[in-house]
Amino acid sequence: MKLVSYLSLFTAISLSIIAAYYSIVGLTSIFTGAFWPIVIMGVALELGKIVTTTWLFHYWTDSPKPVRFYLSFATIMLMCITSLGIFGFLSKAHIEQTVNHPENIEQVIFIEQQIDAEKERIQNNKDVLSQLDESVNVLLKNERIRGQDGALAVRNSQKNERTELLKDIEQSANKISDYRLKINELQKDQRKIDAEVGPLKYISEIIYGENRTEDAVRFIIIFLVLVFDPLAIVLLLAANHSLKKNEAEKDKYDGIFISRDSLTSK
Repeated sequence: MKLVSYLSLFTAISLSIIAAYYSIVGLTSIFTGAFWPIVIMGVALELGKIVTTTWLFHYWTDSPKPVRFYLSFATIMLMCITSLGIFGFLSKAHIEQTVNHPENIEQVIFIEQQIDAEKERIQNNKDVLSQLDESVNVLLKNERIRGQDGALAVRNSQKNERTELLKDIEQSANKISDYRLKINELQKDQRKIDAEVGPLKYISEIIYGENRTEDAVRFIIIFLVLVFDPLAIVLLLAANHSLKKNEAEKDKYDGIFISRDSLTSK
């Protein structure tokens, strides 16, 4: 019995510490402008909640009603605050998990637009090259090969322009290659996000019959909140009850042994 009592006490304190940590982190994300004051206040309140719960259990019948009422009310409010902090912590974790989802999609769309622009630029340059070739072909058809206006002279005069156009086409092709690498990286990250969010989609379909991921997340978080800190408090009460009962049984057995010893001595 003692093992169960101490195990209950250890579990209750462990749950309280973990709940306090999650709650404090959640509260600091809500009140970002006062990080250390929130941490100090959270630690003090969580410690006060544990002490208050233990005190109420041991001195419930001996304490005045106003004191019992206020301490009970304060404990319930502290449980609510802890639960809200845990809700904030878990909500933040979910938001950070999925925040890149629309951002990745927007980046992919933007990069695809840039690829289309570079493809259009390449096509425009190719069109200009085709026009240059066409002007040379016209001269060839008219058998104007040499001379100031001949095909060779025109091609030589186009050399710099052709070089610039080909260089521009090559640069655009390299940009398209780089853009596609970026898209592959973003799509790889997106697949990771989809894999992480995937279980939520299945849970959402089980609960709601359709993909309502955000509602499913709230549903799960609420269940965790309803169990986490209340379980710690109830376990703390149960541990105190067990320890008190063990102590009473020990005193009872000690009394029996003392009575036997006194009778033997007589």
